[in-house]
Amino acid sequence: MPETGAPLYRRFADAASAYPTRPAFAFGDGDRTYGELHARAEALAAALIVKRGIAAGEPLALVGEDCADWPTASLAIQAAGAVEVPVSGFGDADAANAFLESEAPRLVFVSGDGLAGAGAADSVRLDAGHGAGDGLAALLESGRAALAADPDVVTRRQATIGPDDPAAIIRTSGTTGPAKRARLSGRNLVHACRHLPDLLAVGPEDVFLSVLPLWHLYGRLVLYTALGSGARLVQAPPRDLTRLLPVVRPTLLPGFPLMWERVHHQTLDRLATLGWRGRIVRAAIALARVYHAGRDRAARGGIPVRAAAWGAAALLYPLWRAADALLLRRLRAPFGGRLRAAIIGDAPLPRAIDVDLRAMGFTLLEGYGSTEQGVSTIRTPHRNRPGTVGRALPDVMLRLVDDDGRAVTPPGPGEIAVAGPQVFPGYAGDSRPARFAEIDGRRFYLTGDIGCLDDAGDLSFVGRRANRLRLRGHEAPVQPEPVESTVLASRYIAHAMLDKGPDGSPWLLVVPDFAQRALAQPGMPPGDPRWVAFYRRLLRRLLRRQERQLRVRVAGFWLADAPLVSGESLTPTLKLRRGHIRARLLPRLSPHPL
Repeated sequence: MPETGAPLYRRFADAASAYPTRPAFAFGDGDRTYGELHARAEALAAALIVKRGIAAGEPLALVGEDCADWPTASLAIQAAGAVEVPVSGFGDADAANAFLESEAPRLVFVSGDGLAGAGAADSVRLDAGHGAGDGLAALLESGRAALAADPDVVTRRQATIGPDDPAAIIRTSGTTGPAKRARLSGRNLVHACRHLPDLLAVGPEDVFLSVLPLWHLYGRLVLYTALGSGARLVQAPPRDLTRLLPVVRPTLLPGFPLMWERVHHQTLDRLATLGWRGRIVRAAIALARVYHAGRDRAARGGIPVRAAAWGAAALLYPLWRAADALLLRRLRAPFGGRLRAAIIGDAPLPRAIDVDLRAMGFTLLEGYGSTEQGVSTIRTPHRNRPGTVGRALPDVMLRLVDDDGRAVTPPGPGEIAVAGPQVFPGYAGDSRPARFAEIDGRRFYLTGDIGCLDDAGDLSFVGRRANRLRLRGHEAPVQPEPVESTVLASRYIAHAMLDKGPDGSPWLLVVPDFAQRALAQPGMPPGDPRWVAFYRRLLRRLLRRQERQLRVRVAGFWLADAPLVSGESLTPTLKLRRGHIRARLLPRLSPHPL
């Protein structure tokens, strides 16, 4: 028989049947069980079908900030067979409104103070404290009445839905150009949610603590992975993370790289204030780095190298265990004592920070994907190499190709091409066509990302193809991301961007972490010219750490005088908007030779 029903909703409904009394989702003071969340979603889906006459395949929007009933609305849209259109409630309001107008949803669910129902004939408030016409409570009540009269109304709608039917239209971040409208099927969305629980050993005893916005694909995949596994998801604003860690005591902590960069920097700052005790802990971190590096060599080298590396690791093992038990575990104590893994996505974590955090005892599982391909690779607890984004998920194929689409022999580098059930069918409307190519008889999506593949199948992300620069002094195009990642290992740098300098050679925009900088030189005012000398010395030291094969000779730098702003120089997920920075910010900054 053909597979029917929205795959995401079917996974959640199965988990709700198996774990009706277990806590499922918490936001703020509320904590809903699987049974309660399922009952609300089913009632809302019935109201959408019966009261509002929503047809299968019709777009419905979810706009604004996270709230307790965002999952209710999301699940109900899936249950009704409609197409979910999630939109951020902050950032570029004009672009978001244009996106909504292009989809023309007849109904918009709204939370927070963002785009209150733009582009829709009707809107329904999800959050308390905002009265608005026929609200959520009234819809739920009418849905319960509809289910009482016809208990199979949602089941019949599900029978008409197939896994390849449209399930969501998501606006891409627009880091390298105009944002596009990606069409995603239920099969695309559910792929990672099916496989991540096995790869990461996620089960009903797990507790996720997430500050990822639910309008973002990464946040949605975390939501559905948790709710399809019987786990509990606690959703929180980023400002509440530190307060909630010892209260929630999560076992899994998904997040963007910036969160872990801050953890790294703040940990080292704290150790710097402890005098000789801090120096002892830093020595323990250095010992752990050496121990883990030896294990890495043992896993990758030939037989002679492997034997020597395992021998050295065995000698260091007792010292590392003692250092971890007596000193390093205290660095992890603020996380509640149960954290077994952090899941990192959306952008690469600088390798030096990745290595340091592993030495501190954190298990960081970095993955690779995008709106167009969901999650294609991830590191797992038993194969966790810093500097990589892991191996392909089941049913995912990876290839590297050159600029002409010809296969590149690993390790590459080359453009990453992916195939599998997670790959989207294409963009909606007037967005420019997605790039696909036939390789080995399969349809591959050309991601625009540059990467390397080692013999074991581990992928390393190098950068974006569109970001490559033609710079004086370099024959081949230069990939800026490895240079930027190298300097971002410093806690005094919040953002960095490599670009063409006044003489056409490589120059770096450096955006200070102003709070960290103030701690470094407490008596130095923000506009003091001595900061230029401070960052010149810092950059010279950092740039010596570049990997030899990716080394770039940086000739100068610009020093930003203010933080970058989301919606202008940054996307809502804090990625650089390089074109905007190049056109608007760099011309007004003074150049400084390195």
